[in-house]
Amino acid sequence: MDATDLATEIAVVRAQLVQIAASIAALVDLTLKGYSLDTGQSVQRRDSQKLTDLFTAQNSLRNSLATLCARQTGSGAVLVVPSSPRDGSRQW
Repeated sequence: MDATDLATEIAVVRAQLVQIAASIAALVDLTLKGYSLDTGQSVQRRDSQKLTDLFTAQNSLRNSLATLCARQTGSGAVLVVPSSPRDGSRQW
């Protein structure tokens, strides 16, 4: 997967997270009985009983986003190597 593909996929996941956040916000309002979620590929009807499913999907997308961002940036891992003592004795 090249940098352009990663950037595109990151944008798609972020857009999906925005849609899910809007769905969650609408369902938290207890006066609503349901909500329609248009993902661009399908239209899904959600009701307040599906709130757990939305949170699960949101967590999954957040994990995917973290993984994609780590791939894009080289994971940002830092290798820590202890230095030798100043006197050069190699003994701590």
